[in-house]
Amino acid sequence: MTPRRLLALLLLLAAGSPDLAGARRLRCPAPFATSCLERLYHRFDAVGACTRDLSRYASEGRLTDCWANGAAATLTGFDGTPGTARVVDSHARTVLEGTTSAGALSGAIEVTYTRRRRPWHVQRAATGDWTITCPNDRVETYAAADVAAGTGCGPLAECAIGSCPISE
Repeated sequence: MTPRRLLALLLLLAAGSPDLAGARRLRCPAPFATSCLERLYHRFDAVGACTRDLSRYASEGRLTDCWANGAAATLTGFDGTPGTARVVDSHARTVLEGTTSAGALSGAIEVTYTRRRRPWHVQRAATGDWTITCPNDRVETYAAADVAAGTGCGPLAECAIGSCPISE
């Protein structure tokens, strides 16, 4: 391959790179800055105010958090049955799916996401505290105040109660 063709190929590849093409990459603020959550939620592109829709919480055990740009996270299983977790980006594309287990209407839930055969366990206690078990078995713990301060990471957030314009 000639140097001119190699240069053209490299420029073409660089132009298609998500970082250079203007794609938004998730950056988690402190205290989540060194967390494995950035890697887990790296394709989640929520922007703007967050709203928690509880309209189907009591009847179906479903909770949805949605953001101003259309990104959303939906959890089922709050009725005490095994459920699902689904995270969608602002273009309504599913970027992450998992399974849930929860205490009946207690507010506590555990979500297990698997990406490339590596599990992440995200647990929220009824007190609002969070425990994350990363694929390398590192355990991270976050107080409810860290998340409630609006400094969550990706869909790990505490949102204002309201209704979401999207329905699943």
